[in-house]
Amino acid sequence: MLLDGLDEISNTEERKEVCRWIDGAWSGFSKARFVVTSRATGYRKEEGIELDADHERADVQDFTPQQQERFLRSWFTAAFLGEPREEGADDVEWERKQRADAEERTTTMIAHLNEEKNKGLRQLAAIPMMLQIMAILWKDRDYILENRLKLYEASLDYLLEFRDKRRNIKPLLSAPHARQVLAPVSLWMQATLEKDEAPRAEMLTAMQTWLDTLNTRATPPDAALFCDFLVKRAGLLVESGGKEYLFRHKSFREYLAGVQLKEDRPYEQLQTLVTHFGEDWWTEPLRFFIASVDAGVFDAFMEKLFNSP
Repeated sequence: MLLDGLDEISNTEERKEVCRWIDGAWSGFSKARFVVTSRATGYRKEEGIELDADHERADVQDFTPQQQERFLRSWFTAAFLGEPREEGADDVEWERKQRADAEERTTTMIAHLNEEKNKGLRQLAAIPMMLQIMAILWKDRDYILENRLKLYEASLDYLLEFRDKRRNIKPLLSAPHARQVLAPVSLWMQATLEKDEAPRAEMLTAMQTWLDTLNTRATPPDAALFCDFLVKRAGLLVESGGKEYLFRHKSFREYLAGVQLKEDRPYEQLQTLVTHFGEDWWTEPLRFFIASVDAGVFDAFMEKLFNSP
């Protein structure tokens, strides 16, 4: 029995109830194994969120620095050796040069990630998909990202637009226009739904509302077509059984929600953020919000935080 994502239950009392349900269900199956997954922040004994049943805990580890280097060396080597050969080039010399270029990119990127100022990027590089996007941007644009905010921005640009443009495929919407829809929808999921899954009909309605506000030369796609693109082309969304949509990687929704908090009258959002300060569900959106606002908004947030009960 695989129960995936205990941490995605945003309500603490509901999470406790689910733990009690697991304990009860497990006791009735003497030969069955139960596997429960959760981010570390979603399983807290001090808050009463724990399993009483006898169990073993296993922590899924991030890529180690050594594994990151191995991944990058393999990826860059495959990418450079997969490029078209120059006409008339000596095969042995061409391969030597490509391998040397791959090694140079690998060592430069590893050195960049190891710099103390890039600690945030180094943590994200432990996630295979994010590490691959970083490698793609470094290879194609000669650009090494400076912080996690820029990494998410560049990753969305790549997934929403530039990947298709490289293949001479016209994107459904430009990346900026797509984000104008995805950001408010992400904040709606964060603040109103308070969960990672959105019922299909509600998601389409929310998407359509924002698609209708876009000022584009061509008529924007309808919500169903846009969601289909996000699932099948961009790979940002997953459709679950035709009933729900969710972001393939939760952190993309949290990033977009945080940015929307900044774009949508940030001073008016401060009370909401202070009210939810310290809650797991709001930790990442708050971090992205703080990383994107100016000093005035940050100071106002800190003042309201320290003056709150």
